[in-house]
Amino acid sequence: MKPVYWIWLSQCFSTGSNLPAELCRVMGGAEEIFRAKPEEIPKLKGLHKNHLEALAQKSLDSAQRVVEQCQSKKIGILTWGQEEYPSRLRNIYGPPMVLYYLGDVSLFHQPVSIGMVGSRSSSSYGLNVAGALSYELARQGIVVVSGCAVGGDSAAHSGALQAGGMTIGVEACGLDVDYPKDNTKLRRMIARKGLLLSELEPGRRPSASYFSVRNRLISGLSDGVVVTEAPQRSGCLLTARLALEQNRELFCVPPRNIFSRACSGVVEYLRDGAKPVFGLEDILSEFQEDLERADLRLPTPPSRTQPPQPIPDTLDDPNPAPAQPKPHSNLGEAARQLSGVPQKVYQSLNGVMQANELAEAAREDAGKVIAALTELELDGLVEHLGGGRYQKR
Repeated sequence: MKPVYWIWLSQCFSTGSNLPAELCRVMGGAEEIFRAKPEEIPKLKGLHKNHLEALAQKSLDSAQRVVEQCQSKKIGILTWGQEEYPSRLRNIYGPPMVLYYLGDVSLFHQPVSIGMVGSRSSSSYGLNVAGALSYELARQGIVVVSGCAVGGDSAAHSGALQAGGMTIGVEACGLDVDYPKDNTKLRRMIARKGLLLSELEPGRRPSASYFSVRNRLISGLSDGVVVTEAPQRSGCLLTARLALEQNRELFCVPPRNIFSRACSGVVEYLRDGAKPVFGLEDILSEFQEDLERADLRLPTPPSRTQPPQPIPDTLDDPNPAPAQPKPHSNLGEAARQLSGVPQKVYQSLNGVMQANELAEAAREDAGKVIAALTELELDGLVEHLGGGRYQKR
């Protein structure tokens, strides 16, 4: 099916509307709607005059420009009418008619996907939990889904990537828009080793409304959603609510400090019956049948008397796909330009070291170290040897 008709249809409605899907279910698809006469459009509840006027405009010029933009920027287009469209999204409320992507769309069809969300202003505890849980999930062949934001999202994506695993980043802007700038390198790595996704056409700048509708895609693409840390008014609590509305499993990480406002949103969901997460097995046990059908290993639960290790020492896959670093003609100059946590991690890296050893040597939380290693790997300053081991180039 030609994507231009689906782009045209999506442009007739606001982002997140359920009306395009309702029309398609009645009329068959975007091209049928485009070719229909005004009197042939069914009178659906919520279909107002402005929608009918937009549907009556039969020009494909704007949609064709989007297609050409995507072609020039090598952005893929997937529509609701294609078989490859993710089945998890097809029947949610307001499924996007068009998905723009960079990366591997086979990640849509993996046996189990887990959404990992947390506050942009996550504490070191929240960052460490997001990174460590995502690392462990990725080791088991689970896809980690998050929103590409700074804070908990970044830690989740970085943890999955450092395990050599799979991650989907869902953007609240066009894929060619550099937002947030702090995550430019991380988004490049997600596009290279995972999947970067948006329902917004190239060039669309972020806005507050896009973040709220984006969250339905994070939960929709997931079989379960984990909230690592969130105050009462955090946007990730919207993702939690949407997960429940979409009949997804909801997990919450118990707060380290029950009096902290940074965890007050999580406390409310735990009171209401969200499943508490004390370790990886609390998540995976809910998907045991799916894992067994896919021949993925369910790990033996560790003893509760043993303290959890935030970053494991070994990986199941001894040869994860290597990152493609950005070449530097002068590595010494690149190293001198480092600052903050990446600088501390790079200076602490002596010989071959594990990520958890680096966290201890740099005196930084594991989540921050994982994110820094991702950045250093993209800069071509460190090399991932497999098995969670790193060395300088």
